[in-house]
Amino acid sequence: MSLPTTARGWSVQAIDKDSFNGLNFQESIPLQPLGDCDVLVKIEAVSLNYRDLAIPRGRYPFPMNLPVVPGSDAAGIVLAAGSKATKFAKGDRVCTLFNELHQSNPITPEAVESGLGGAIDGTLRNYAVFTEQGLVRAPASLNAIEASTLTCAPLTAWNALYGLQSKALKTGDWVLAQGTGGVSLAGIQFAAAAGATVVATTSSNDKIDFLKDLGASHVINYREESDWGQVARDLTPGRAGFDHILEIGGPGSIAQSLKAIKLEGVITIIGFLSPSDTQPPLMDVLNHLCTVRGIFVGSRQQFEEMNRAIDSAKIHPVVDPNIFALEDLKKAYQYQWEGKHLGKVVVKDQVDAIIEAPGFYLTDDLGHLFSSPPPSTDEVAQTPRSSSSSQVSDGCSSGLDDAVACSQPSSRKMVALAPAQPRWPPSAESQLPQGSRYHKRREQNRVAQRKEQHLKELEDKVAVLEATRDRINAENARLQEDLERATEEYSLLQNLAKPSSLFDGADRSDGSCISAPSREWLASPPPTSSSEPHCLAASRPRYCGHELDAGQMWEFITGHRLFQEGLADVDSIARELRRFFPGDGMGGITEDILTHCIHESARLRQEGYRLQLTDKFRPSSI
Repeated sequence: MSLPTTARGWSVQAIDKDSFNGLNFQESIPLQPLGDCDVLVKIEAVSLNYRDLAIPRGRYPFPMNLPVVPGSDAAGIVLAAGSKATKFAKGDRVCTLFNELHQSNPITPEAVESGLGGAIDGTLRNYAVFTEQGLVRAPASLNAIEASTLTCAPLTAWNALYGLQSKALKTGDWVLAQGTGGVSLAGIQFAAAAGATVVATTSSNDKIDFLKDLGASHVINYREESDWGQVARDLTPGRAGFDHILEIGGPGSIAQSLKAIKLEGVITIIGFLSPSDTQPPLMDVLNHLCTVRGIFVGSRQQFEEMNRAIDSAKIHPVVDPNIFALEDLKKAYQYQWEGKHLGKVVVKDQVDAIIEAPGFYLTDDLGHLFSSPPPSTDEVAQTPRSSSSSQVSDGCSSGLDDAVACSQPSSRKMVALAPAQPRWPPSAESQLPQGSRYHKRREQNRVAQRKEQHLKELEDKVAVLEATRDRINAENARLQEDLERATEEYSLLQNLAKPSSLFDGADRSDGSCISAPSREWLASPPPTSSSEPHCLAASRPRYCGHELDAGQMWEFITGHRLFQEGLADVDSIARELRRFFPGDGMGGITEDILTHCIHESARLRQEGYRLQLTDKFRPSSI
């Protein structure tokens, strides 16, 4: 089979500030020849961004060249690779990189000018040739439609939360996400998965439950709360503010973000959706002691990191249920321009194609939850097709794949649930009346949700209890050590205070020094007989040393090798010390005297052990 040399797709020919009439559909767009390091991709799905709408209306502030094939976000399958391309092979599933030259941070001026769909030809066509550096491997857990949404919005959210390494998102942080656009929705999912607390804003109360299902702990309607920045700040612990704010509105909302930000927090400016004639002065950043950071999507390295996290955490992007045909791109643009979407708007070359991956969750007006398996070959053949996005299926009864929306799109909405596993082939359940199927699936999903929530609560409780147990165990161990130390020290001091009948008559009245082991002997013990360990040998030259107080005595004893090895004990050391000082307790004890007493304690214990052995093995009288 020969490789394609042309593609069907769209081109932005001119700027029209009032419409999308500058977009032209072309049946034959020449493909560039496949270079040594290039990859030919069959594009399966393309998702839209506000940027795509801004370019043909002349509202995009970054570099672009006309005419240009629009679109930056896409997922597809590799058809061929150049002779020197090593990253991908035929059949690999890939996603496009927004800026082809943005391989790692920091971004360079050359990378800024390599944006798909603006500076160079983009993805709104059925085939395209890309440099292998401009592609990343798609997450294995996502289908083509879901993977097509990752290039811009989720990667931008990932960069906002993790791109500044010294301020990277961590468990326990508070995150504020503005609106229900693609970046904010992805940011909510990433932050919630990382264990952060998320506060979201919206202009519609109808979206509150949806945002909470997605992971937001609190939702604020900014149309009802004009001072929503302060309202959001009041939700944070101690009203300290947010660690991260995803600033989507730009000029019209930055003042509220400054009200909500925490000291040393990060405001990441992403969008410019909300124009305003008045903006806070730049020096307000200093007043709030925060970081205000502008970003431009993310690098290839960050894309790969994000994809690993998506696979690991089983995160599924939010996709609007209305999937548009490639020929209906203008309708898709207008649909998003009018704000009718919830989640990413996706365009496909063939809307009726079967994607072998879990489908969306959609609900009808009665709240019935369903996700039908892909249609069989016969069903596909018998179903009338239309290029219109609102008539891609003849209804809900024949089983819809994840690329097909209902013929009454206004009666359905997305809910933030994990995708169901498809059943191959359709089971007997698919033959039940529609009401029964919906009811059964609704109950099954409700039970699954309750179980999942209960399991999460139990896991959280177990984690708290385990942390408490570890803390208590550590405290107990510390207290036990303190108790043992205090007991030994008390025993030493108590024994030293007792009068002794063992005083050997050492005379200190003449000021002479007490006989004690020399420092030379302590450092290098002299040879002894084989029957007596050198540590127990008696050597008592006269030596004067530094006097110790009670605390220093204790540290010296417990730090001595013989005591640590169990060869000397506190009681016998105290008895030896009382031989020197029978009347007034501890006065005048030096390191040398204490060392001598430790050695005497060890020697006496050794002799006691020998006597025990002698008694044990002495022949019994007959």
